[in-house]
Amino acid sequence: MSVELSFKDLKALLDDNNIDLSMRQLVSIPVKGLSKIPRATYLDFSNNLITSIPSDFCLLTHVTKLDLSNNHIVHLPEEFGKLINLVHLDLYKNEVEELPLSFGELASLKWLDLKGNPLELELSQAAGECLNEKGCKTAALNVVRLMRDRSVKQQRLLEKQKSSKRQFEDSDVGNHVLTVQKEKTKKKKNKHRDLVIEHLEPIMVHAQQSVPQTIPKKDEKVSYETKRNEKRNSMMSFWWRILTVSFLFTLAVSVFAVVMVVTNCFSEPQSWSLLSRPFCEDLQTLLTEHSFPLTISGNFFLSITSLLKYYIDAAGVAWQEFEQKADLVAFVKDSYFVLYMKLVSVGLLVQGYAVYKYDSFMTFYNAYAADAVSNVLKNMWLLLRIFGLMIADLLMFVVGESLLFISSVVETIFTYAYRGDQLAEVLQNWWNKVK
Repeated sequence: MSVELSFKDLKALLDDNNIDLSMRQLVSIPVKGLSKIPRATYLDFSNNLITSIPSDFCLLTHVTKLDLSNNHIVHLPEEFGKLINLVHLDLYKNEVEELPLSFGELASLKWLDLKGNPLELELSQAAGECLNEKGCKTAALNVVRLMRDRSVKQQRLLEKQKSSKRQFEDSDVGNHVLTVQKEKTKKKKNKHRDLVIEHLEPIMVHAQQSVPQTIPKKDEKVSYETKRNEKRNSMMSFWWRILTVSFLFTLAVSVFAVVMVVTNCFSEPQSWSLLSRPFCEDLQTLLTEHSFPLTISGNFFLSITSLLKYYIDAAGVAWQEFEQKADLVAFVKDSYFVLYMKLVSVGLLVQGYAVYKYDSFMTFYNAYAADAVSNVLKNMWLLLRIFGLMIADLLMFVVGESLLFISSVVETIFTYAYRGDQLAEVLQNWWNKVK
């Protein structure tokens, strides 16, 4: 049964700055009385029968906290964005599907709960689950940002439509005079056309009825394909995010394990654990003697196994307790730390398996491929040396022939210089020929 509240009743319920109107079977909000109490900044209308919020409620700009949970509200008024001081909004378990565009103007909103509402897909993804204080704060930021972006897009679309309409009107005024003139000539032609249409109309109606209506089916098929593609793209994006997060998590755990094992080896030898001692000794050999031990990979895997001992034991106990529980959701909420330990163990085991496979590859290489690679490198070096000797012989040949030619020229010059008369005669004959 609905209960009407007067101004006196509301004033009597005022406690500091809070008015508690929950569980009173209210079907409407007493806006008129609340407008006379600006001191009431926190209004609690939870667990009532309210189906709508009047538009004049948005004039109560002094409200900072509003609880409308467990009602039957279908939509919020378009002017809801006028509640500029609203910080906390609880709409848990209502029937809201969409929010007004003015919701993006709630710049002060820091907390929002939209769980239990049949929200449309994009809005539901932005609102999230709101399972804790941090989740509700994130929901407020994401939803306000989403509605602000939608409002901007809507404003741009309206401006574009107005611009197109204005251009159309300008062109329509210019064409109005021509249209009037054309209409005069068309009236004469339309008389004859109307007579023809009267005779052909029964035939056209019969033809239209006989043609199958295939176009709507085609439009329905295109719409169905579009929706299916959008759903497929959203699922692919979801799985891609899961794979990315899993890869980054495994990488971080692997780096953490390497740092822990290597850090342990830089401490005093007395503090080394029994299983990590072989790897630490191999690491010191690598750093001091600059030689790569063949067993370092296997010993590293053994060290990681010893590091994971406590995690594996904890994971085993957790899985035993899990078998005794029937409610999966409650168990995950109560023991998320144990689940985290299991994931860490699996990640480190995968990383250790990769190291083990690398060690196997190195063993195979040393046993079968190392000699072949060494022989190939030696043959290549021998070919380079032969090619170098050929180049050296060619250079020696060129230099030797050049020296022989120069020595013969010098010898000829000295011979003619010794015989001065003959040299002068030869030079005179050469000069005469040149002239």
